[in-house]
Amino acid sequence: MAIQRILVPVDGSVEASAAFEKTMEIARLADAEVIVAYVMDIRKKMSTFEKLTGEKEAYTQDEVEEEARPVFAPFRKEAGAGCRIRCVAAAGAPSPYHYRAGP
Repeated sequence: MAIQRILVPVDGSVEASAAFEKTMEIARLADAEVIVAYVMDIRKKMSTFEKLTGEKEAYTQDEVEEEARPVFAPFRKEAGAGCRIRCVAAAGAPSPYHYRAGP
């Protein structure tokens, strides 16, 4: 079974850039589409009231995409012509639990 799509999460960090570079190497070899995903951390945009009550303001997709635009820009540029890349942005809050692979 051939690889058709590869999902790579990004956040603007050096580590995300390194992961994207490796992803592009694999995608070029497999002729796969790369889906670049960014999740806007809604906790950074919550008011004190929202944090205290747990009520969250809904963000429009336009607001999410506006925040994601500068994060996506270097990845779009680096991908260049001939690469299939799709950028996807969403709003959410990370899990308080972080999972590590391996022992």
